[in-house]
Amino acid sequence: MAWNLERKLVAKGVPEIGICMPHTGSVHMHFVERCYGPLRFQPVSWCNKTPFLSMGPPIDVARNTLVETALDAGMDYIFFIDSDMIPYQPPEPNLALYYLYSLQAPLASGIYRAKKRYGYFWAIWKKVVEKGKGYQPLVDFSRDIFKADIAGLGCTLIHKEVFETVPKPWFKWNSMRSYSEDFYFFRKCKKYGYDLLVRGDVRFHHLGTFMISAGDDAEVILPSDSWL
Repeated sequence: MAWNLERKLVAKGVPEIGICMPHTGSVHMHFVERCYGPLRFQPVSWCNKTPFLSMGPPIDVARNTLVETALDAGMDYIFFIDSDMIPYQPPEPNLALYYLYSLQAPLASGIYRAKKRYGYFWAIWKKVVEKGKGYQPLVDFSRDIFKADIAGLGCTLIHKEVFETVPKPWFKWNSMRSYSEDFYFFRKCKKYGYDLLVRGDVRFHHLGTFMISAGDDAEVILPSDSWL
């Protein structure tokens, strides 16, 4: 049966997870087929999933609004998944979500390559100890579970207690010269005692005019190649 024909099932006694998807432009069909469709329409036994979409507003505004809407709807967790992500490892997004949930951490993230003109750093960073050095992208890390200071919000699971403890605004991005909304969020969470756990075995491809692979070889896959 096609995923868009799956019947909505509601389980009792399991966490409610809001699948929050902000986007400002067009959405790739690869994202719809590989990520959005399964997350929305394929039921799982261990949680209930409710989608929340935002199209058009600036990314920080969209994220704040999505969280408020999801919390008002009674969600226990917020799962931010960007509209340019498709799963790589594991190859099914519901399983990737379960891997993050299994950490039982207030902040849990998978990984993907950042869109960079030179090099393909992972979208995870550690604060440099020396004063004034800022943050450094992680290149070598474990495939298991490790700590980071910042992650891209493209595949991040957040427990509601974080939003109940950390004051608004949770996300803020003043200009392209300032820290982005994900940097702002994780830095603020750190001030309130929340550490970020990352699973190196939860990986997503990053879509755009080309696709950056989540493999260790940082392969760039052009649109003429098969993305599926």
